[in-house]
Amino acid sequence: MKFYYFILAVFLLPATVFGQCFQGMISSNTSEICSGNGVTLEFSLSPGQEGSDESLLVVVAWQYSLTPDNSGSWTTLSGTSKTFTTATLTRTTSYRVQYKYGNCSNQSSGYITIRVYDPTVAGNLQGNADVCESSNSGNITLAGQTGTVKQWYRRDTTDPDWIPLTGTGASISYRNLLLTTRYRVEVQNGVCSSAFSNEATVEVHPNPATEFTASRTCDGNITNFSNQSTISQGYLKSYTWVFGDGSQSSQYTPQKQYYNPDTYQVTLTAVSGMNCTSSVTHALTVHPNPVSGFTATDVCVGASTRFTNTSKVRSGEGISSVWKFGDDTQSSIPSPEHQYSLPGNYRVKLIATTSNGLCKDSVEREIIVFSLPDASAGRDTTISAGHGVRLQATGGVSFAWSPLDGLSNNMVSNPFANPEQNTLYTVTVTDANGCINTATVNVFINNDFRIFPSNVITPDGNGENDIWYVEHIERYPNAKVWIVNRWGEEVFYSQNYTNAAGWKGSNKNGDVLPEGTYYYIITLDGDSKIYKGAITLFRK
Repeated sequence: MKFYYFILAVFLLPATVFGQCFQGMISSNTSEICSGNGVTLEFSLSPGQEGSDESLLVVVAWQYSLTPDNSGSWTTLSGTSKTFTTATLTRTTSYRVQYKYGNCSNQSSGYITIRVYDPTVAGNLQGNADVCESSNSGNITLAGQTGTVKQWYRRDTTDPDWIPLTGTGASISYRNLLLTTRYRVEVQNGVCSSAFSNEATVEVHPNPATEFTASRTCDGNITNFSNQSTISQGYLKSYTWVFGDGSQSSQYTPQKQYYNPDTYQVTLTAVSGMNCTSSVTHALTVHPNPVSGFTATDVCVGASTRFTNTSKVRSGEGISSVWKFGDDTQSSIPSPEHQYSLPGNYRVKLIATTSNGLCKDSVEREIIVFSLPDASAGRDTTISAGHGVRLQATGGVSFAWSPLDGLSNNMVSNPFANPEQNTLYTVTVTDANGCINTATVNVFINNDFRIFPSNVITPDGNGENDIWYVEHIERYPNAKVWIVNRWGEEVFYSQNYTNAAGWKGSNKNGDVLPEGTYYYIITLDGDSKIYKGAITLFRK
């Protein structure tokens, strides 16, 4: 078998340089530290200097300067090792090395500057305040800190953990808080450890939960108002009733006689001991008449919707209810649960009727039943052992994969999977409406171990790349390997190639081959593919 190639090759041979002075450099794993720490410096030849010899590089002395711009004097330190560990640093400090290379006279390296930061001081927060819920505003301000603001946090009485806030300035504002809220800030100076400030508290005092009811009333009868106002903390100190007909009262539970049949807007305002106020207004009809109402939440298909009946009888009489769910079903339960079998928009109607059957009221609202997400985990796939595959889930806005075996990240839509055995992965997909669905995908492992030939050989006897290496070739005991030169002449052949006794850069007679480009052909039992490629042979 002959292969003919025409290649123009140009070889550049390194020149032997005698007495050349090569440059050294200082390196460190970090250039910034916190005060009170030290660093380890390494001195070596600068990279890319052809013909250099690290063994000829000798450290004469390490020196340091406290002026980062290198304009001041240098102080010599003890030690001539190429590795130097500094003392505990409290100021920004520069280091350099006096060295020689071979017969070259003493030289000075470039300097490296280690920046030193003062320890972080978190400072103090100011802005404690007492406010009423919902209608409030103010600022929390940080003072006395050393470093910059890394993160603001808040936590109210319902939060077990601190919640991060946006903004990295020295103050943060709040508005319309509903709950007592604590604030703190995390400060960090450079690479020093961060620190937390003290806590500032905005004490939110509750508004009254103002509520009242009125007895059944007709034209000319007495209406009894029942004050049901409460407050979760503190006490209520005053009340103001506005009955809607020009009259008022400051009593806790007043009585009122309306002389004309009509619908009146009655407002009750309650004031707490902290001067927080809240008002509630109810329509009072001087004639029996119910007011129907309900609440419900949109749901995912297959889940039950809870309808909460908030209907009231303005005159105090009882009512009965009829629900029409918009899917040709209905119920007479006051606050029923209902499950829709299909997604869609349903117009729900509640009809409320007084106990005497004379007065009715109805209300309608739309309930959305969301479809489950169209979850997909992609097609089943087969991979070579050790090579992995990227999975791809679709159909939602958040994803959770299981099991975790071989996954790079189980909380993204497209994790990289590299399992050790056949694995069925399940992804739980959640869409923007909070609806959940799952999908699965199989990843099958094929232990075919594809081969990967090296493209370089350097048979110079140094123990590295002396033999041409083909990864996974041992798994194919009858592998046939041909190597030819650029004229297609065979220089090597093996019917059972191994990396331990492979091609060493010589021809079939054992003669050393010159530097250049050679070409391989590999065939494997059970594999119809013919592997071909180029090998570059270098000699030092």
